[in-house]
Parts: sequence; C-alpha cells; structure tokens
Amino acid sequence: MSCPNIIALRCCSDPLVIIKPCSPTIDGKPWQSFIIGETYSDSNGVCWEAGDFTPVNYYNSVNDYYIEISCSDCQSKYSGDCSILNPISGESCYCINVVITDEDISNANGNMYGPDSTVIVNYIICDDSEVSMTYTHAGTYYLCGTLIDPPYYFANDSQTVGSSSATQTLNNCLTAEDCFIS
Repeated sequence: MSCPNIIALRCCSDPLVIIKPCSPTIDGKPWQSFIIGETYSDSNGVCWEAGDFTPVNYYNSVNDYYIEISCSDCQSKYSGDCSILNPISGESCYCINVVITDEDISNANGNMYGPDSTVIVNYIICDDSEVSMTYTHAGTYYLCGTLIDPPYYFANDSQTVGSSSATQTLNNCLTAEDCFIS
C-alpha cells in the first residue's frame, strides 16, 4: 500500500523548511492527503502551507494536522516553530528490524479511513523520502533508512501503537538486504 499523500508542506514561519508526511491524520481522519493551497497546523502548533514544494528537507515527528484559514491566521493562534523539526540527511541509513505481531494485525479493524488488517511503519529511505511501509502478515522484516516512529495500526480509525516493534540499529546499510541477520 503506498502513501496516500503526495503533497508537500512548507513551514509558514520558515519557507525553507519543507516536509512531506506520507500518511497524515487530518482533523481526526487518518490516512488522508493534503490539498494544495490549504493551510494546516500540526499538534505542535507549527503552521504549514500545502503545495508542490521541493526539496523535501525535514521530517515531522508528529502526524496530526488540522485545517486552518491561512498562514497569518494560524500563526496568530499558535507559536510553534519549525526549528523543532528534524533535518533529513542521506547519510543516515541504518538497519531497522521490524517485528509485526498477529495481535496487531487482528486488532487493526473497524476503520472507515485507515486500512484494516494492516500495521504501518513510517521511515525515511536513503534518498531522503518519507515512506510508510505497510504489513498485512505477522513476521520479522528488515528496512534500511531512518526510523520515524514505532509501528502502529488503526482500530476504529484511532491510531494505536500495539505490540509490534521496530528497532533501528547502528549498522549502516545501502539496501534492506544489507540488514538480514545471517
């Protein structure tokens, strides 16, 4: 399952900061896409403008966004600052060990917006793109990149962190094949 969002966000207070969340929750609805020209705030109080912006050079540690009227209106309500974000660096490619449990696959249900029977891991691949890897079967998997947050699923459209896990090691990699345990 690919990312539902392909629209970038530019920080209202610093237009050089650009992110592209893969699977944002917008106004409480998970697995959505941004709309070009709209303004959003995130759960840290940072204001964003949606558009076709490049290059994507930061990632956000939060995934909850809210529709706002405009950048100026948003900034008058919130004091969030883009400096709290994490820069993306192609030099940060590490092995990530992912363990998906049957329990999480089973609990991921009752969704209108989010995917059923699916556990999601957000990470940054080595070319600096944020992606959401989706899993529909329990097991151990390997990724190469930078882990953003722990595996989660949607139950009744509520994002939930369950018993699945993802651990970023200190082992550098170029591809996921570099991470297989022999």
